[in-house]
Amino acid sequence: MATRSSIVRDTWGAMFLVAIPVLLFTFIIWYGFEQNYNTIFVRYNYTGTEQMSVFGLLDIAHYRNVAIEELLGWQFFFGNLPLFTIYAVLVAGFLHLARPRAIREARTDPVDVAPGKGLKRLGIACGIAVPCIIVAEILFSVLGSPQTGLGSHLYIGDFYRDIPTLLADGFYTTNNMPSIPQSVMAIVPIACGLGIFFYACSITGFRSQGTVAKHLEVRPAAIVMLVLALACWATMAASVDIRVQEAMTGYTVVLMLVLLLNTLVVTAIMIPATRAMLPSAARPPIPKFSPAPFFTAIGAIVAMIAAWVLVAWPYLSRLEIDVPAIPDIALYQGIAVVAMVGLVALLVYLSRRDHVEVIRVLSFFGGCFSLLLLVVYFAINTDGGDMEIAWFYNAIIPSIFINVLVIALYMLGFKINAWLQRARAALCRKMTGVSQSIKPLRAKQIEAIATIVLVSFCAAAAPAIISEKILGDHPKILINNVGMLPSQEKTFFFTLSSNWPGSSGTFDVIDASGATVFSGDLVPQGFLWRKYNWKGDFSALDAPGTYHVVAKLGPHVARSSEFSIDPNYLDAARSLGLYWFYYARCGTRVEPVQDNAIGHAACHLNDAWYLYNNSGTYEYRHDLDLTGGWHDSGDYNTYGGMMSMAIYSLAYSMNQSFDFLNEPANKAAYPQNDSIPDIYEEAWFGIQWWMKRFYEPEQLFFDSNCLGENMSIRWTVFCPPEVEESFGNGRWVVGDQLVGQTYAEAYYKQFLRGTSGLLPAASAASLARQFKAHGFYPGNVTQLESFANKTRNAYKGYLNGDWASIACEAEMYKMTSNMTYFNNARGYVDDVIAASGSMGSFPGDPRQLALALQFAMEFNGTAGWDGL
Repeated sequence: MATRSSIVRDTWGAMFLVAIPVLLFTFIIWYGFEQNYNTIFVRYNYTGTEQMSVFGLLDIAHYRNVAIEELLGWQFFFGNLPLFTIYAVLVAGFLHLARPRAIREARTDPVDVAPGKGLKRLGIACGIAVPCIIVAEILFSVLGSPQTGLGSHLYIGDFYRDIPTLLADGFYTTNNMPSIPQSVMAIVPIACGLGIFFYACSITGFRSQGTVAKHLEVRPAAIVMLVLALACWATMAASVDIRVQEAMTGYTVVLMLVLLLNTLVVTAIMIPATRAMLPSAARPPIPKFSPAPFFTAIGAIVAMIAAWVLVAWPYLSRLEIDVPAIPDIALYQGIAVVAMVGLVALLVYLSRRDHVEVIRVLSFFGGCFSLLLLVVYFAINTDGGDMEIAWFYNAIIPSIFINVLVIALYMLGFKINAWLQRARAALCRKMTGVSQSIKPLRAKQIEAIATIVLVSFCAAAAPAIISEKILGDHPKILINNVGMLPSQEKTFFFTLSSNWPGSSGTFDVIDASGATVFSGDLVPQGFLWRKYNWKGDFSALDAPGTYHVVAKLGPHVARSSEFSIDPNYLDAARSLGLYWFYYARCGTRVEPVQDNAIGHAACHLNDAWYLYNNSGTYEYRHDLDLTGGWHDSGDYNTYGGMMSMAIYSLAYSMNQSFDFLNEPANKAAYPQNDSIPDIYEEAWFGIQWWMKRFYEPEQLFFDSNCLGENMSIRWTVFCPPEVEESFGNGRWVVGDQLVGQTYAEAYYKQFLRGTSGLLPAASAASLARQFKAHGFYPGNVTQLESFANKTRNAYKGYLNGDWASIACEAEMYKMTSNMTYFNNARGYVDDVIAASGSMGSFPGDPRQLALALQFAMEFNGTAGWDGL
């Protein structure tokens, strides 16, 4: 049996070698969580930590595309299939590299361990299971329910798409697939040593027991698998642009944890498998039964199960299981985990004389418990009642796939060894003269050196590529990709993080056919916008068409996005902007009025829960109609502050470009009244939402409507908007759970305050005036005038001279001709002009300056005012 001194002696080298990947793993975890913390808790001011359990800090990884939960069902599996396969091949190669040789008797040569019939059958079963899991994933995509995530949750062309349909229609990738840079980074700690460390520690235990030899032999299967996995990893790294902010995220951290925990599970499987492969004469005896370790192990398992149950308990109601609430459950969760950790530590101490048993205990509890805890947590901590099965499916099936693939490849490795040994023997027979001139010992040295060189080269390739990509320059081309006029100046900037003095750069402008139509030189511009810039000028090119730029400077090459040269390009941009509003509509059916566009059914018809103040007693209600408005960019929430700017932008654009927007082509695109300009229809749709949201008891607007609770940081569910409500119990004006605040504070925060509330008044005034002038919506003009007066008076206390204040007072004056509004606006404009020596030196908001100058130009001379 091993002694403590022998364990230390056998493992100190391994501990030293593993220090680097452990530190790297720790750094990446820290960086990924720190980045997501800044994004969620700082930038978005999320305050949900108070309601999180002990394990709730995993929510830091819940940030849009970097969160594992954002990828449902088969998409997560197939998106990460290359990563899972590389990982399995890499770990199987490591296992063969560290495969021990058994010592049968003293003074005899050690022999390779080999699987018996039982293990061979296990390998065959795992080999069969691998394609079965892949086929099952495809069947899930075809047959599964979209709401559970088992099926296709991608909604393209008016219906859910499964894998065969997506492939048939050419959708080989989707815009929310797992990121390759994140996958590349996730495997770094495994490739650097953590993939073999746990198993290697168990081998040192066998050595301490005198059952296996100290020296390893070169195994062809190990070399083939390691070289193949490392080469694929390097190729994957070389195929993408890797930036540290995109590659080291919370999603990367979750993938790393899944891979690391699966490594522990693989170790827990391989330790008894290795023991079974040892010859009976060399097999260490099974430890005798002892009450203390036995009952300690039972206690640790009970504590582990208790921890799982306590983590799941608060969410069981979402599975329609009626359970009583447990006060201070986070405390009990912590106690269960501490108890399990303490019992595992005691079990390790009681098993200290058997190194292999120690590793097996740690592998089992560290891998199985942590992996299943991760599965259970993500499976139940979701925003919707139908997502649990998807989460369990998401996390557990990839883990099963990884483990069966590793076992199948490991068993296949014995066959590969046999095949390559036979091929080597045949080659040696054909080269009898050469082989006789090389001594056997010398041949082994040559093999070892060749192996070290080959594996080292492959092992260094991916880290070298990753380092170069992360630390190297990432050239970009900054160009107006909306379009350019034929006669205007046409320039772009080529940017780098480092300077290249003395280097001459060139660029080519390439048309849609791939022909180069213009070439020029890059001119250094110095350090600007935290980058070094080179300018390219192709103003001489005036032929209408679609183009892109390819610029070269030293070893750096960059390609721009496509842009057009077109005398009417702004018209197209304006139309596209208007269509965005139409397709973002909420609370109503949206028809796909353009080719390849996607509409949706009426959505979010149960908006919205709000907090009601009944004489100091607060209660949640949903008896108001707050439907309408526009979805936010990228999710299905609505945000009052942003939509106030959006509605005024429409009203302002109508006033500035009436002739263009009143052309026949701009009246007939929408599926409503072709006699009214489309932008008027859109503005009318938007202002009706604001009319609904004015809460008379408080004389304020309700603010945002968000899915789930507390403006859930899990913003979006990948489904049509009409399906989303089933995931979050509707959208809420205020969170459905108090988070670190009183009811009074939550009630106060559900209303829109500040100058953003002046913009709906400005919009209503502008629309009333324009509708009246052009004869549109005649029955609603008085309603708009009344709404403008009411809301302006409600928010007049927020007037402070900013751009919203200028817009509000200017539009109210245009609608009413009331000089009070004119004098207010004039005072604000005078302050702006006095504070600004020029357009470039104005210290405030550019919108404030622009509206001030426009007001001065429009009303110069009114009441003797010299605005200019």
